[in-house]
Amino acid sequence: MPDALDVSVALRGGVTSRSFAWDFVRRFADEWTGRPLRSGDGCTAAELDAAQADLGFELPAALREGYALCGRRDDLTRQEEPLVTPAELYVDDGFGGVLAFRRENQDCAAWGIPLDQIEQDDPQWWWSRTRGGSPSSTAYPWPGWSWY
Repeated sequence: MPDALDVSVALRGGVTSRSFAWDFVRRFADEWTGRPLRSGDGCTAAELDAAQADLGFELPAALREGYALCGRRDDLTRQEEPLVTPAELYVDDGFGGVLAFRRENQDCAAWGIPLDQIEQDDPQWWWSRTRGGSPSSTAYPWPGWSWY
């Protein structure tokens, strides 16, 4: 199959933009899961607006776009490290305040965006280990576009 998605080739140059990331996710969903993304696979604007109202700030564009594209696709977002639903987004006070959007299935790690970067369209996100449900002193920054 000459047109089949080869992930190593598709990502060889890295994820260079959000549009590249979303195109990759669409193609991955179609070719690797056999289930193309459809409009109902994403979270609604009303759900995202409600989450923003509860949090008291707007979600970064990249996070909002990702939720809108595939936030309901459990096969893409909720395996070992599930993406939390918009209603489950929360601010973790560790590391100066982080908007947590993903939790490891045994609650020993979390992914989030530092609140001092929350107004950026595509901020870095952080991964931190936890021990017994409390944050460790280790947090690692990662570039944007990789939230999924």
